Amino acid sequence: ALLVVPVAVVSVIIAPAAINAAYSPPGKANIADMPLTQTRTVFGDVIELEGWHTNADTITSGELVAVTLCWRVLDSTKRPAAYSFRIVKDGVPVGERTTVHGLGRYDSAQWQPGYAFCDALDVPIGEVEPGATYDVLLVMLDAQTGAVDWQATTPDGTPVAFPVLGQVVGR
Repeated sequence: ALLVVPVAVVSVIIAPAAINAAYSPPGKANIADMPLTQTRTVFGDVIELEGWHTNADTITSGELVAVTLCWRVLDSTKRPAAYSFRIVKDGVPVGERTTVHGLGRYDSAQWQPGYAFCDALDVPIGEVEPGATYDVLLVMLDAQTGAVDWQATTPDGTPVAFPVLGQVVGR
């Protein structure tokens, strides 16, 4: 009986904090402190990929690759945005993760100019060929239709059909 009261008090405090952490937008990121590969790409003149980081420069069949993508909002939009991070060889994906920003907690309707945030995600890897080189791509798409219709450009405005962020090697 003596343990019931402290457990009840702790659960009343911890449960709301856990729910708030799970459903609140991602915290504002200090991108300057992130160990990023600087591959800046602008999508639709609305959001810019400031850079990305992964825990692996090689990939193995069946593993999960941890990836961090850091963004800066350039302009507000009501357009429903999502993105797809892909690891491909000859156009065939061996790893892919499609999601909305903030892993569903920071959709494009909430974007405010100047806001910066990072998304951390795990990308499942399928069958890879040891020694083969794979391109790492990122595309923005319409969250409702799935169409890849957000124009990617370099920061100077040059259009990019398929933004290649880098490469990884199969092992």
